Amino acid sequence: MFMRSLLAAAVSLVLAGQAQAVDQTASIEQNGNNNTAEVTQLGGTYIWTELTQNGDSNEATVTQAGTNVSVEATQQGVANHLTTTQEGFGTWVRSHQEGEGNLQSIVQRSEGGVTAYVYQYGVDNEAYVVQNDGDYNDGRINQHGQQNVLRLEQTYILNSLDATQEGTRNLANVRQSGHVTAQINQTGLANEVDLQQGAYSRANAVISQTGEYNEASVSQSEGSYDSSSDLYLTQTGASNKADVYTGTAEGLLDFTQIGTGNELIARQGVRNGSVTGISKGDYNEVFFVQTGDGNSLDLAQSGSDNVIEAFQMKDGASGDVGIIDQTGTGNYARLTQGIDSLGSGMDTAAIMQNGMNNSATVTQR
Repeated sequence: MFMRSLLAAAVSLVLAGQAQAVDQTASIEQNGNNNTAEVTQLGGTYIWTELTQNGDSNEATVTQAGTNVSVEATQQGVANHLTTTQEGFGTWVRSHQEGEGNLQSIVQRSEGGVTAYVYQYGVDNEAYVVQNDGDYNDGRINQHGQQNVLRLEQTYILNSLDATQEGTRNLANVRQSGHVTAQINQTGLANEVDLQQGAYSRANAVISQTGEYNEASVSQSEGSYDSSSDLYLTQTGASNKADVYTGTAEGLLDFTQIGTGNELIARQGVRNGSVTGISKGDYNEVFFVQTGDGNSLDLAQSGSDNVIEAFQMKDGASGDVGIIDQTGTGNYARLTQGIDSLGSGMDTAAIMQNGMNNSATVTQR
């Protein structure tokens, strides 16, 4: 009887240990000043942390490893810091920060199924998100306030980002590789987007900037022979600038610039590349270079002192098409179409100008 009791006790301990390894739950709530919270959960099938901090100068660190790993964090106050590190399959973070001087760092290493939701409201917020070592990475960032900074890195394939920044002097610095999508919306003064996408098979980006002094730098590079890319860019406001490079096998660029002093510099090293764009406002300038076969561009400007210079240089037999339409005063258009020693002509060019003091030049060779 005594031996049976010992055996039953041993079995109970083993089962309890297995239960702890399978399910781990941590909940922390702090109200006050200068609080610090640290959570470490290693090993398990379902791991969950819920953290709430209300007060000044709070700091929280969460470290998790396992399968189906989740963090729900809320910080309200001044100078809060949140650091989250997750490893395993199926990692998930949702964090909410409200106050001044908040900083958030998220590192997720997983074989797949990674999600990060970041919400920041206040002044001087910063969000750093790294998602690597797996597929199906998803980042959703919302920042509201002044001088917010977003830096995100996603590797492998099937990665996505949806980011919104509202306020003054926001910065979005994004690095993605694989089959990727990115949507970035900025509203405010002196916003900046720096986006680099390495398209293993496909890259898609949608960027919208509303305000003054906005700048966008976008690079979509080739990852495979049949890779493709799409970029939709909208800038509304004064002194907006865009610098775009597309190096995928096929590429689409659709841009709209509305305001004063806008400038677009774009390069496409693709085949069957397509560019459609319009500039409305004063002092707009467009400089475009296409290299490859079967490329087309359709550019329109409406306003004063607009300038378009476009070069289509192909390396094969497929012809290029260039169409430029300018309406306004003092417009200038120059379109050059050419080939290398292996190709032949078959190019098409059309320039339409309505207004005073316009100048048009077409060169085909």
